Amino acid sequence: MKNLLQRPVLWLSFLACLTLAVACHNSAKHHASKAPNTRNDAIGEVSISSKKGQRSSNAQTGPATTAVPPPAKKPMAFKIPEPNGNAVSATVPTSGAPADPPRAVTAEERARDAQRNLEQEQRELEAKIRETESLRGGDPLDPEKFQQDLLRRKEMLADKQEEISQLMERAEIDRLRAEKLKADEIQRQQQRIVQEKMANIRRLQKEADKKMQQLAEEEVILADEVEVQMDDEYDADGVQDFGDIEPVDAPVEEPTVADNKPKNPPASSELAAAEKMSKMRKDQQDAEIVKLKKELSDMKAAEEAKKDRKRRQQELELKRLEAEMAKLKAEQKALKAQQEPPSVEEYAHINENPFTSPLVEALSTFSIDVDAASYANTRRYLNSSTMPPPGAVRIEELVNYFDYTYPQPLAAQPFSINPEVSSCPWNPEHQLVHIGLKGLEIDRSELAASNLVFLIDVSGSMSSPNKLPLLKQSFSLLLDNLNHHDRVAMVVYAGAAGVVLPSTPASDKQTILNALNRLNAGGSTAGGAGIELAYNVAVNNLIHQGNNRVILATDGDFNVGPSSESALVKMIEERRDQGVFLSVLGFGTGNYKDSRMEQLADKGNGNYAYIDNLQEAQKVLVNEMGGTLYAIAKDVKIQIEFNPTHVKGYRLIGYENRVMAAQDFNDDTKDAGELGAGHTVTALYEVVPHSASTNIAGTDALKYQKTFPSNTSANAELMTVKFRYKDPDGTKSKLIEKVIFMGDKTLSATSDNYRFSAAVASFGMLLRGSRYAGTANYDMVLDLAKGAVGDDFNGYRMEFLGLVERAKLIDQRPVTRR
Repeated sequence: MKNLLQRPVLWLSFLACLTLAVACHNSAKHHASKAPNTRNDAIGEVSISSKKGQRSSNAQTGPATTAVPPPAKKPMAFKIPEPNGNAVSATVPTSGAPADPPRAVTAEERARDAQRNLEQEQRELEAKIRETESLRGGDPLDPEKFQQDLLRRKEMLADKQEEISQLMERAEIDRLRAEKLKADEIQRQQQRIVQEKMANIRRLQKEADKKMQQLAEEEVILADEVEVQMDDEYDADGVQDFGDIEPVDAPVEEPTVADNKPKNPPASSELAAAEKMSKMRKDQQDAEIVKLKKELSDMKAAEEAKKDRKRRQQELELKRLEAEMAKLKAEQKALKAQQEPPSVEEYAHINENPFTSPLVEALSTFSIDVDAASYANTRRYLNSSTMPPPGAVRIEELVNYFDYTYPQPLAAQPFSINPEVSSCPWNPEHQLVHIGLKGLEIDRSELAASNLVFLIDVSGSMSSPNKLPLLKQSFSLLLDNLNHHDRVAMVVYAGAAGVVLPSTPASDKQTILNALNRLNAGGSTAGGAGIELAYNVAVNNLIHQGNNRVILATDGDFNVGPSSESALVKMIEERRDQGVFLSVLGFGTGNYKDSRMEQLADKGNGNYAYIDNLQEAQKVLVNEMGGTLYAIAKDVKIQIEFNPTHVKGYRLIGYENRVMAAQDFNDDTKDAGELGAGHTVTALYEVVPHSASTNIAGTDALKYQKTFPSNTSANAELMTVKFRYKDPDGTKSKLIEKVIFMGDKTLSATSDNYRFSAAVASFGMLLRGSRYAGTANYDMVLDLAKGAVGDDFNGYRMEFLGLVERAKLIDQRPVTRR
């Protein structure tokens, strides 16, 4: 049998039969799968064994009540005898053998797949847009529904873009983490190699020390042997022992007393050989020591060179990783810039009020301002870890964001006047004059009836969550606090303006809420048409002796229709004279138009607030509703005359866009600010006394008139403050005067109102990078404000401390000093 297996012809025949059997099996399976009436076939195993030499097959066919998948095909196993008689196992996979397990999909591949799907959806959306535009001629589609569908698809695309960005970021992080692990493993391997080398060096050092010790011991033993041998060659008298040789009669030198042995004993061949061997051994030891020291030095040099190479490689790898990380951050920033529209927010440039000499300009005139939008907008920037632009920081609005505990007015005046003088915190040589006004508080039940028109921007730019959705929540809070005799109408504008709710009693709250909740953003922004329509609705429902007001809620993006500032301002001024005021509520980010909305509110005899969250809406529309909606005095102006005997120079802090000419103070046709019920207004002057070293720019001496202090000015009067105001429905102004005297009160003895307003003003100068900030810094602001929090019922002053801490962390700009 062994001879038969060794014949090649038999082997070839056997392999041919095996191939034919496999082909027949596959062919049978193929025909069975194509049979029309064959269902739920179960094909048994086909086994071929070289030991049994037989083939067995099991097949069962027939209908079944439930579909049973065919069993997994097992590979045909057989053993092939080799010529040497040994059996070799082999396995031939059948057509039904299970495939290899699928390869794991990486985060980067998922990101690429998602990107391809997103691009495909974008192409489909563009195709649908083109198709819709082509059908627009026959107007077969609902434009509003199409806009909503388009907006929804854009939002879905934006979400998928964000998902792709996150997937790509995770893929890059995974790759960097893998590279970091690889670098760490290489470093650990190199450390192990260095440790092994150092261990070898220490082992060689120990061996060398041991060998040197052995050589030293051998040298001592050799010296002992030489000494013993010399002792054997000399007798007790120091005479060399020659054994049985007879001595010759010759004179013998007697040994000296100092030395019993002869000075020059006879040389011995054995002693010479021992000394030679000792010298050879010592030379050999020295040579081995030198060799070991050289090897140790070479090993240390090689190790140091290896460390240097490793250090250079690590430095290069670190630089490469840093470059890749910087590149990744740049790509992420570019991707984010592509996904997010660029910010086109607009802020007016502010030229800070300079120091002025009272000999040059003795009067300082300005209109009061109770707006607080700048503080909320600045807070929005700081909470997003970004410094606000200088134009967004209006110091008077930061100061007037907070309530101050001024006393109620007396007699028939609509407001009280509360001055205070002390040293300036950011420049101790100067003085800071604090002037506070307090509007008369009126019980909500005694407020006049309101005719309110909600003018709501529903253009496409208002679709963000911090715009129209927040606007709806804010107006819902206001509705909860209106009286039954108040009325509300609602006008919206996008591509066009329209009335969505006629004037409705505030008691019918559900009807108003239903109209409010039906609003959706979409289209362009016809702001001018919306304002004009809202004023018409307000005039048609005018309440005499009542509060007639349009409340504009927008991001300020007017881009269609009569949207020029001059046209809008002219229309608002005309409607203001008819008794309808305008208040403005700003929402959102990105395309926010701050300067335009402030101007509209100023010209409309209203106030301007920025709503960045629901808590701010609660403050403006609920807690301060009386001051926001009900004016107790209009066209309020302040004019101050400084006494040049005590004042070298002065500077009004803030109010840059409210400064008026001196002659406008007595001109009742000139518009000014309004004071609401319960509102407080605070103004600050930095005054330079004559004792200060600050230089104040002056003018040349006049030729035709003299400018010098009056004879009566040498008293303790520091300044005289004049106020002009009108009743809400009046046309003739009223005058109030108050004298402020020199003060010697220390800063620590001042009121909480004084110190906290000074802290807020210095904070505003730091945010603006003001050249008048003096020695102010964030720590000084915190120290000053912490001691003046007082009764902070709503937590606004504590929130201010948190903003100062945040600004301290993110502000890296140097402050320009005077």
